[in-house]
Amino acid sequence: MDAPSTDPVLERIAQHPANHAVLRWVAHDADTALRRWTDSGHEPGAQRLLALAESADLPVVFVTCGVANLLAHATTGVVFAAHRGRYSFFVRGHAPAPASARVHDSLDGPWDLTPLEPTWTGLWLDDDDEDRDTLREAFEAASR
Repeated sequence: MDAPSTDPVLERIAQHPANHAVLRWVAHDADTALRRWTDSGHEPGAQRLLALAESADLPVVFVTCGVANLLAHATTGVVFAAHRGRYSFFVRGHAPAPASARVHDSLDGPWDLTPLEPTWTGLWLDDDDEDRDTLREAFEAASR
């Protein structure tokens, strides 16, 4: 990662031990900076994930690392959801996912989740009610 941020929230996210694997997974190179997300207008997946989190009324921080976007718990700094590619989504659950869920086939192709903790799995974001519940559960797990 780049030099430490002067943003205490970004520092908390970058330094939290629970985030080390996911930050390595999305960073692609050691010089990738963690920064607050800004809408470029060209990221429909990021816009979709943020809109779902807002509709679930979750106090989150939405950040970018390289070309990936991450939802982090505003208090703990734990990353609990991610967006990569054009329209691929991932969520950190509270219990290990089945082995079959460790590769997520998305609209962007297959994603290998084995570098992440076993609680990470893919998410389609195709049912707003169910997906809000999934984000709420992941948020709750990230609060511990």
